[in-house]
Amino acid sequence: MPGTRAAPRGEVIRVLASNLPRVLYEVLAASVSQDSNIVIVGNTRGALETLIAVRQGVDVVVLGAPEARRLPAICTHLLGEYPELKIIVVSLADEHTQVYWLGIRSRQVRPMTPRSILATIRGCRG
Repeated sequence: MPGTRAAPRGEVIRVLASNLPRVLYEVLAASVSQDSNIVIVGNTRGALETLIAVRQGVDVVVLGAPEARRLPAICTHLLGEYPELKIIVVSLADEHTQVYWLGIRSRQVRPMTPRSILATIRGCRG
């Protein structure tokens, strides 16, 4: 598939932030800046901008959503187009984070902290 593929060990993990409030984005960016193997490649607003950005090559999307326990509609589209993509959905209403990947599998991330999200991004290698 063009665009997105999983990053093999040792390669940089390309992360796209989408629909994150500014404060949460800044916390994520500060956390990621401490790891030379992870880079934020963009910060999008809305589904169309996110879809266009993912085409440029992304390994992980950190997506802000009203709730994380229900799969946001954009996730099924992204995972259908880019099966190697990992999507970390961060609830904007509570402290719940869920990771989705190929086959619409998911795993809850607890507790929701910058450190746990960074560890989840690192775990998305290969």
